[in-house]
Amino acid sequence: MRPPLRIAISASMDSETLTPVADRPQPKRKGVKAPVAGRPADLLACLIASLAAILAAFGSLVFFLGFAANDSVLAGLISAFVFAALLGAFAVGPALIIAFVAWRGWKSGLSRKNAVWVIVLTMPWVILSGLAWLKTPLPKLLSVAGLVFSGLLLGWALATLILSFKRNLRSG
Repeated sequence: MRPPLRIAISASMDSETLTPVADRPQPKRKGVKAPVAGRPADLLACLIASLAAILAAFGSLVFFLGFAANDSVLAGLISAFVFAALLGAFAVGPALIIAFVAWRGWKSGLSRKNAVWVIVLTMPWVILSGLAWLKTPLPKLLSVAGLVFSGLLLGWALATLILSFKRNLRSG
């Protein structure tokens, strides 16, 4: 740390030196990374959301291959591909958004607003994957994995939100 800046007063006044109340701000150097402000749970949530996106893309591929096994007409295959891709994007998109939010949360701390967005994005998938596990003939591994991943992400966002409220109650 640098010594405080000393300013000399002109000789006509007094010969004392003044010390500033605050230190001079250090210039930011390029290449120096900011310290991590988030928790390890944020990084784990980023990993889980990334795996959920990969699982959703794989599920979409399996869904398309089920159509492709029964249809040999090009128009039918294109229609099945578009349907499977859009259905997969309905899951891959939120998972990638949550992974990005969790990554930013790990880098600089997760805000309440972002935690609420994660809850809004994961709540439908907890419900849909639970219904898919109980009521549909789809592969159980995909629906149970989706339920586990979305449940973990929902729990992470709820815990972050609750902890932020408790922290504000103690400090305020």
